[in-house]
Amino acid sequence: MRQMVLRWTVGVIAILVTVWIAHMIQPVQLEWKQAWHVIIFVPVLAIANAIIGPILKLIGLPINCCTFGLFSFVVNALLFYGAGYATGAQMNVWGALFGSAVYGTLSTVMSWPIKERRA
Repeated sequence: MRQMVLRWTVGVIAILVTVWIAHMIQPVQLEWKQAWHVIIFVPVLAIANAIIGPILKLIGLPINCCTFGLFSFVVNALLFYGAGYATGAQMNVWGALFGSAVYGTLSTVMSWPIKERRA
């Protein structure tokens, strides 16, 4: 339970930092009208990545092979956009691409200190 709360907290901090950085870049639009929707965004994105992500990656596998894996950015941006749309985010294409890349990087780096306990 503690691990789940820590990862959720890291995710919320990562998305807040991502939104803050996005406000500094001109063509990127990434924001939530109500700030508390960011709290819901993290589990919605996790569920989308767990359920819809593998299906989209399987469907896009031929394109992904042809583009040497770069199509994964598009799939991740689609999942990010879908989770944002479900939680009331306003973003454009650049916001989805930028948000998915920066959020993924930040949440990964920030999660490194959190160790999994082996039973």
